[in-house]
Amino acid sequence: MKANVLFAFIGGAVTGAAIALLFSTETGAQTRQKIKETVDSEYRNLKEKYAEHMKKQASESIQSPETEPQA
Repeated sequence: MKANVLFAFIGGAVTGAAIALLFSTETGAQTRQKIKETVDSEYRNLKEKYAEHMKKQASESIQSPETEPQA
């Protein structure tokens, strides 16, 4: 049941995006440039957040190492 809701949501999002692109007042080149800039910006943000997350995890594991496994 959850998969159906997810697919419906994704399908609605894709359909909405397609309709928005069709009725856009910008040229195709402008729209593609805008999409590229947005994707690049979000990619950079995601990389930064991931790097911060990994630094935090590494710092936490150094500060409190796990106990050694018992033989």
